[in-house]
Amino acid sequence: MWRWALIACLAALVGAACVEVRLVPGGSSSSSGGAGGTSATSTSTNGGGGTGGTPRVCGCDELDVLLIIDNSDSLLDDNVVPLLSVLVNLSDYIVDLASRTCSFHFGVTSAVAKTNQPDPACNVLGALSYSNAGGQECVPGERFMTDPQTIVENATCFVQTGSANDGNERLMQAMVAAIADPTLNGPGGCNDGFLRPNAPLLLLFISDRDDENSDIDGNLQPDQPTAWYQAALAAKGNDASKLAAMGLLPPGAGGEPCEGGLAPRFEAFFNAFPTGQHDAADICNVTASEVQTKVESIADRVCPLPQ
Repeated sequence: MWRWALIACLAALVGAACVEVRLVPGGSSSSSGGAGGTSATSTSTNGGGGTGGTPRVCGCDELDVLLIIDNSDSLLDDNVVPLLSVLVNLSDYIVDLASRTCSFHFGVTSAVAKTNQPDPACNVLGALSYSNAGGQECVPGERFMTDPQTIVENATCFVQTGSANDGNERLMQAMVAAIADPTLNGPGGCNDGFLRPNAPLLLLFISDRDDENSDIDGNLQPDQPTAWYQAALAAKGNDASKLAAMGLLPPGAGGEPCEGGLAPRFEAFFNAFPTGQHDAADICNVTASEVQTKVESIADRVCPLPQ
């Protein structure tokens, strides 16, 4: 039923959410190596990891995933059909990513800020949301989910922001704020606890337009793609092995995709990542299987599947 509900709510499109999937509830995990592209398999011996306390094998101790979505009207106008095949499988992708790790954070933020969050302080660009397009909390009293089944049951809520006829989409500014803004990420902030220093970070983008508006340094002019990458890298302690990105975007060159034009600035941002830690799919011709394959390939570099 949730798949049909997701199709029905596509017009309300995507928003901001913080989801934590702790696959070993209430306990800690031990690791034979660090988190990141070179991490060794981790195990947890707490009861939640398996029947009767059987140790659960994890690809890495922790994994943070941030989804950044263009929630402007143009995305709906130009790309509804190809996006459906991806969005109806959204919770499947998330659960697959969660299966790699003992502790999983999933957040969503949008290119245009929400305006109806229960906490007014969270009505800003980059804030992670815990409400649907109508401003209703997805899980009352909670800003995160704790198991894959809860993801499946609440995915249609956590990905709603309502569409916006803004014309000033700022995906990269939203991304940087979500992981680096000291007010949002400090104690008591809207994003408090989402980004963890030792967790690999996988960035996922959906947009039908290039980003020509983001200003991450307050100079009132668009930043360059290298500045976007450096800001994301700094949020991970300048450890490139803990950072990866995947996008559903227009191509950087080679023709006009749908109605949105090309995205050379996005392409330059992705090319700043180490080889094998970035990929993209043409948003106008994307399929669910392509997205799953590419997301899994990128995830393998920062949080490999359990052995």
